[in-house]
Amino acid sequence: MVPASHKRYRTDYERECLLKTRHADIPGQKVIYLKRGQTVFWNGYTLHRGVMKKNIERLTIASAWSKHNDDDEPKEVDQRLKWMLKDSVRDFLPETMHVYYDRWRSLQKLRGEHGGRRQGR
Repeated sequence: MVPASHKRYRTDYERECLLKTRHADIPGQKVIYLKRGQTVFWNGYTLHRGVMKKNIERLTIASAWSKHNDDDEPKEVDQRLKWMLKDSVRDFLPETMHVYYDRWRSLQKLRGEHGGRRQGR
């Protein structure tokens, strides 16, 4: 992670490292070693990368928090997250998470085949 990088624009070199030279060191980076069961929290704008070791399975849980207002407009869905909109996903979540999932899902707007309609239960 690069401490305080969420408070400024990325440099050209940082963008290059994130997009093309993914294993290059970034000036000011801090390596955080986590043991099984440990967690790290960061602002989503902070420069960060995970290191994958060859031939070692890496299981992670990622989460995000967003402030919700009832008058929020739907946002364009990040195509990497589109799988979470499938009807079967909700059924695999604990019932206590349904209210949060439903709220998130109602604020997603799909491109193309759904014509930008609100998706929700």
